[in-house]
Amino acid sequence: MLVGLLEQHPEVRCFGELMRSTPRWFPEGTRVPRPDSVLHLFRLLEDRYPSDAARFSDPGGFLEAAFATRPGGAVYGFKQHLQQQPELAARLIADRRYALILLRRENALAQYSSEKIARRTGQGSAKRGEVVVKATVAFDAGEFGRYVEQWERRWAWVLGLVEASGRSSARVSYEDLVSGDGAARVFAQLGLQKPAGLEPVTQRRNSPRIAERFDDPAAVVEAVTAMGRAGWLEELSEVS
Repeated sequence: MLVGLLEQHPEVRCFGELMRSTPRWFPEGTRVPRPDSVLHLFRLLEDRYPSDAARFSDPGGFLEAAFATRPGGAVYGFKQHLQQQPELAARLIADRRYALILLRRENALAQYSSEKIARRTGQGSAKRGEVVVKATVAFDAGEFGRYVEQWERRWAWVLGLVEASGRSSARVSYEDLVSGDGAARVFAQLGLQKPAGLEPVTQRRNSPRIAERFDDPAAVVEAVTAMGRAGWLEELSEVS
């Protein structure tokens, strides 16, 4: 959602997860990536970067090559998850050429379920008008507990690096983007004005009642309530 909002500014070129691992189905060509997707970009650059290892071993060169595929922007950037290439993340946090935008989804159960469903369906996002692939997934209370611990540990690491760097950052949540001033703060961090009429270009893929995303909703309710996190059972309906 944030990538789509940034892309609506005429001076911004914002890419998706340039440091993601290539999904298993991609090399065999069993699905055709969208022309504006990161996977399509991987195809464009496969002569120079034919594998994950090639991209990960030369992240700076790959970023330059990716940005060069879309000339004409004043601001270039990309999205990177907490678990993707931590050494690069540390370098970028220290690199003053990059403005820092920290997007945190406060609802860990929603994030956990979205990731599992995306792995099952192969659909990580859906633009408005696209067909949404529906699925439910298994819930494992132990796995989810470990997920939350790792999620919190990674965030503590990132925030510690940012604090140690002494740099400013725009810190926003999905809720901020939907109902607050998050988008305006993001553009201000880039030294830009928020465009008029800004609207998300993505649509919700999964239920805002998070337990319904799982095969056994009752088990989810029981486990999350026991954790003292009953608030995670719902999320704003506009958030995908």
